[in-house]
Amino acid sequence: MRRCKNFIVLSVIFIILIKPSFAVFCCRDPETYQSRCYNTGQCCNNLWYQLCINFEVWSRGGELGIGKPTPVNVYIRNIGAYPDEYNLNYKIIKGHNVIVDTRGHDKISVDPNGVRVLRPTVIILAQTIEPIEIEFNVSSTQNKTLWRTTTVRISAEEYLYSMSEFPTFLLIMIILLANIFYRKV
Repeated sequence: MRRCKNFIVLSVIFIILIKPSFAVFCCRDPETYQSRCYNTGQCCNNLWYQLCINFEVWSRGGELGIGKPTPVNVYIRNIGAYPDEYNLNYKIIKGHNVIVDTRGHDKISVDPNGVRVLRPTVIILAQTIEPIEIEFNVSSTQNKTLWRTTTVRISAEEYLYSMSEFPTFLLIMIILLANIFYRKV
C-alpha cells in the first residue's frame, strides 16, 4: 500500500512538473467550430486564433499621371477575433517630386474577417528618373505594438508625360511637321 501511495505521489509530482512544458489549451476551430487542442495561438471568444488582435495589409496603385491626384488603395484585412480600428501613416522612402495626402483617409474600423480600404491621394509633381517609393504604415489602436507596412513603388516608366512636361522645342517641331504634312495633302 505504501508503494502505491509513493507511486501516486511521484506520478502527480511528475505530471505537475512536466505539464507546463507541454501546455496545451483547448477551444473551438474558427472554421469548423469543433473543439480542438492547440500548442500555439490564443483562445479568443472560445475560438482559436494565431493572435486575438491581428491584421494583414497590402496596397494597389492606380493609373498615375503628372499633376493628377490619384488614390492609392491600402487594403486592411482583420484576421483577429475582435473589431479593431487602424491608423495610417506614410513615409516617402525614395523620390522627392511627390505629395501624399491622407486627410480623411487615415483611420478606419474593420470587423473580424472584414476587409476595408483606405485611399490616400498621391500627386506626382514632375517626371523623375529614380523610382518613387512610399511606405504606408498601418497600426492597430487596440494593440499599440502591432503594425504592418506596405510599400508602393512607382517607376519612371509607369506614368506618362503631361503636356507641360514636353520640351518647348519638341512642341514647336510637332506643330511644324503637322503643318507641312497638312499642306501636302
